[in-house]
Amino acid sequence: QKAMEARSRYTRNIRKGREPPMHAGIDERFFRVGGTASDVTELSLKRYGRNMVPIFNKVSEKRWYLTQQYANEEKYPALWAVRRFSAIKDWENLFENYEDGIWYLQTRAKKKILYMEADATNVEDALSLGKPSNDLSVRQASQSFRILEMFAHTKLSVPPDEVVRVFLADVNQKVEIGGDKEITLGDYIEETKEADIVVDATAPLLEKILDWCEKVESSPSAEELYEEKGWFQFGGQKEDFKKTILFDTNDKEDFQIVSTLLGSYGYRLIDRGSVDSAESFDFPRLIYRDSSADTLSLLHTLVTRRLAQPSKCCILVDSSKIHVELDYIRRHLNPHVSKDRNNEPGSFTSICSAVIYDDILRQIRIWIRMGYKSYEIQRELTARFGELIDLAAKTYDDHADDKE
Repeated sequence: QKAMEARSRYTRNIRKGREPPMHAGIDERFFRVGGTASDVTELSLKRYGRNMVPIFNKVSEKRWYLTQQYANEEKYPALWAVRRFSAIKDWENLFENYEDGIWYLQTRAKKKILYMEADATNVEDALSLGKPSNDLSVRQASQSFRILEMFAHTKLSVPPDEVVRVFLADVNQKVEIGGDKEITLGDYIEETKEADIVVDATAPLLEKILDWCEKVESSPSAEELYEEKGWFQFGGQKEDFKKTILFDTNDKEDFQIVSTLLGSYGYRLIDRGSVDSAESFDFPRLIYRDSSADTLSLLHTLVTRRLAQPSKCCILVDSSKIHVELDYIRRHLNPHVSKDRNNEPGSFTSICSAVIYDDILRQIRIWIRMGYKSYEIQRELTARFGELIDLAAKTYDDHADDKE
């Protein structure tokens, strides 16, 4: 009877996100704070399993799904849930009876690193450029970092040698600081030091989009139609543009900001209403809708109804869970799609924000294990993405001025 009651209590705690993680079979661990939901954390759970402790708000509906997916039929805890990120009592049991457990990353020099990440991107809205996080705030992330660090020093038998706090968010979103002033999130964290490494969520996506823009074959008919119709353009002068791209989105603000950003690199973006569908078949086409499912549905319709050249389509999605549908379109719809110049079925390009973010965070952990310091890693990220971050900041400010 007691065994059955203990098992029942253990199962309930797993479902609630209140059962501490198990330590057998792993040799390192890191923490990820994800608000109520996190596209990148779902992917990370699939990739790293029990080496990561995901932390969600108790009100999260997403945590029920993740528990079903990754708790191995409720045998192993998959995540931790808190009612309030600032409530110490919500965290205390996390380290219960596991003072000697596996809680750290380890460097080549055998240093133990308490490594914590926070994802403050907007779920299914990665391209909402400059918009504030609507799920996890820097304040909540900072509270989580502080409490985890405190317990690592007071509850664990071996305290960490170093602490690393990583924050993923759009660094150009505005933060109110009292009075009538606002500063960017990046500047705010630079002043308050509430994170050691800040990863911008926008620049890596723009980098991938620009790579595709550069590689995709242009449409001669698009350039001819431009001369005829004289489409309105953002971000450059007529002679500066080297390629016309149809940006298929239903968000006016996203269209204006992305058009301005890409226009600075020589790409003219037009919307669906600027050209007849019969004329736009071979246009390079960037597709980003309200959700990954909506984006995928539009791509499916376009390629199966011969309204777009698959090899010239690029979809931007936030969730990695749609890989099954992506594979279906790639593998089973060849009879419906057109052939490329080599008479082979054309394939589309997909850019997934969750994959991009997870790869960057993984690279940071590799650098930490190699012994690099936080400031060195931040310097490397700034060198790679700084130009795009600065351009995005200028674009947001100009767009805000135009709205006033």
